[in-house]
Amino acid sequence: RPTGCNGITAAVTDTPVRVGDVWSAEKCAAETAKALRVVQAPLLKCFHRTPPQDVFDAATSWAWNAGTPSVCASQAMAAWNAGDWVTGCRRMLVSDGGRLQVGVWPADRFLPPGSRPTAACWNLSLSP
Repeated sequence: RPTGCNGITAAVTDTPVRVGDVWSAEKCAAETAKALRVVQAPLLKCFHRTPPQDVFDAATSWAWNAGTPSVCASQAMAAWNAGDWVTGCRRMLVSDGGRLQVGVWPADRFLPPGSRPTAACWNLSLSP
């Protein structure tokens, strides 16, 4: 699947993404902002309580890659909606069959440099 800028594919934009196209920094910024709205607006509706920013960042990254419907239907979302933020974060790492998902998180574009969504999620367990 052709990919532009920060992982923009046809799954998150209606702008054609073609192999060989070169987008300006301005177009990348605009398309990324638009794609985030496409992913985050329906994702936010799945949360029955306001999530901590770390959880929302991790869920956004997961929805960007797996699709918002999958995240909304997940056991992680069930835990988050019960207010169990840490269990929800742990569930992101496990498949439906209960196996650990290795390499689920590539370098993430929506968190500070060097962060990963799971690392952001785990910050919750360090909070008072």
